[in-house]
Amino acid sequence: MPKYVYRKPDGEEIVLTMTIAELEARQFEGQDHKLFIELDDGSVAKRVFTPVGGHQPSVWPKRSCAAGVAVTQVAEAEKYDREHGVPTKYDPKTGDAIYTSMEHQRRHLRHHGLVDLDSYC
Repeated sequence: MPKYVYRKPDGEEIVLTMTIAELEARQFEGQDHKLFIELDDGSVAKRVFTPVGGHQPSVWPKRSCAAGVAVTQVAEAEKYDREHGVPTKYDPKTGDAIYTSMEHQRRHLRHHGLVDLDSYC
């Protein structure tokens, strides 16, 4: 659900989580075309457009079950990929391929004739 940041007159920032329908029902436009909301305590806060959540974690390293191998083939697959210029680690417990970056994923998939339908690789 989306999060919205509002600043009270005393400078305190409030982060509200609500649906777009709730936002449209509660938020209003002031005389200076700024967006405001009436809070549950009756006070009014101004909308501020600051990022919420701080640092977003990276998805890398990323695992791929589809590009993985059988657990018994992990060592053989790592050797094969290393010899062909796409060194790739595989999870020894599951056989999943482990990618370190989008470029690594793209090169590995192309080398093995695979396509990632969730990206432009």
